[in-house]
Amino acid sequence: MTDIAHHPTATGREQLDEVSALLDALAEVAVRGEVPGSDLLARTTAARPLLAALAKYPNDNDPYSRSILRVDDRVEIMLARWRPGHGCAPHDHGGSGGFVVPLTGRFHERRFGWRGTQLAVTEQISRDEGVPIPISPADIHDMTAEADGLTLHLYSPPAAGMRVFDLDRAEVLELVGNYGAWIPAGSHSRIPFADVAPRSQGKPVIWVGHTTHYRGGSSEFAVAAATMGRELAAARPDAEVIVSGLHHKGDFETELAWLALSGRVISELHLIGHAGMYGPMFGSTDWPEQFSPHEWRAMTIPFAPNGRAYFHACRTARWFAPFFADVFGVATYGNHNYTTVSTRKDRFAWAGRQPAARPKLYLIAAPGMSVLIDSGAFSLNLG
Repeated sequence: MTDIAHHPTATGREQLDEVSALLDALAEVAVRGEVPGSDLLARTTAARPLLAALAKYPNDNDPYSRSILRVDDRVEIMLARWRPGHGCAPHDHGGSGGFVVPLTGRFHERRFGWRGTQLAVTEQISRDEGVPIPISPADIHDMTAEADGLTLHLYSPPAAGMRVFDLDRAEVLELVGNYGAWIPAGSHSRIPFADVAPRSQGKPVIWVGHTTHYRGGSSEFAVAAATMGRELAAARPDAEVIVSGLHHKGDFETELAWLALSGRVISELHLIGHAGMYGPMFGSTDWPEQFSPHEWRAMTIPFAPNGRAYFHACRTARWFAPFFADVFGVATYGNHNYTTVSTRKDRFAWAGRQPAARPKLYLIAAPGMSVLIDSGAFSLNLG
């Protein structure tokens, strides 16, 4: 049975009835752990005026309002109307997953990960209207509206509570009840970051990095990196999997420096992106960057004794993989020809006109050839 979590006016009930079938369809997608496809997104966009009329305006001190459209035992559906230029605090979703659809406005999202006992930004993404934002149960993020904004949120199962992270005080607030993603007024229990940070210092690291904002495809790289991270975590429970968005070369070096200073070792390094002669490119369309051979040779990467490197980028096997294997003394994998996104891991399967809306994407080499370079010896592994 569906429960309406507020008491709309007669007009509001009529508007809610008009979007009921749409909410049913979106709810089924959220329950399956997916994001909506192009047809359902088109229906959602067409219903934007009706949805906007159901969203109340935020209070003066809140970054957004919360208008609950539906809560049952399977899903929570909420509309958020944002104050221009305001953002929420870093937060999780109480163990729930789902997606957010920006209905109007552009948003800037930051994703966070633990660096020892500190919460650090691991990725910054611009989110446009109509493109769904996937949310996993493990995600910690915040969002800021560029101007006026309206977002539709679906979470499954409904969360009983959430954690909001106070970066200034390095403390967590565990909130139960009808709270938004901001630090509420009044007295609330606070827990130091040190008491909630994962205890994983002894585990080897599998690091999945993906380049952002270089030419096209960066949003697809983010989906592919998240897919890879989830599957590696399931396959390697003995390791800590870290997924990072890398805009500039400095981001890559900063992550390596943190790992080295904290005494961590890399079991597997995966880097997803565009590539040239000297390896994956960083930077933006205005100023692309990539490491020179000299910069690679001067770099320290804390590989484990049996460490491996995987470069999921175009033509990385021809020159770059043997060079990297020679410099760092680790088995290195690269793609022999061009690289593209696919909905299947074993072969190319077209991801459609909105690949970034897919819940899973894989980076594959076309026509399916990869090359493994062992340090000190050259051996081809044609797949």
